[in-house]
Amino acid sequence: MTPTLLVLRISRRAIGATVLSDAGFTLADGRHLSSRPDRTVVAAANYVVKLVDLTHPTCVVVDAPPRVEGGTTARIVGGVEALAHARGIQLLPVTKPDILATYARHGLRNRRELRDLIRQFWPELARIAGRVEPYVIDAAAAALYAECRMTLEPQSG
Repeated sequence: MTPTLLVLRISRRAIGATVLSDAGFTLADGRHLSSRPDRTVVAAANYVVKLVDLTHPTCVVVDAPPRVEGGTTARIVGGVEALAHARGIQLLPVTKPDILATYARHGLRNRRELRDLIRQFWPELARIAGRVEPYVIDAAAAALYAECRMTLEPQSG
């Protein structure tokens, strides 16, 4: 049985979200975030709580850039970590280099190459439009990576 993975691709501009479970991808969504940091952190927290309440994940996977202390992305990720801890949900951080190295024999050079590949895996992601589309596709890539990692290395989660 596959754990229900809520995968979040977080940046200061947007959050892409996917849910991967035994039924496949059951959610692919995203939100563009405000350029005002305080507003962004609150909106992101509310969005993630809504996703957790809706999907009841057993693991939250977070794909985010390296943290800059006090930065908007760091504050959002910190909120996700606190939520996961408070609800007893496993948290699995993943990194861009790990994901890029996973999807090709010699590794991919950038997220654009990864997105082109993921679009071939899951054509249904084409229905995601707008500025959040790349973040949702990134979340889908991280979901598959995390599922494989958790299966092959259960202790890593």
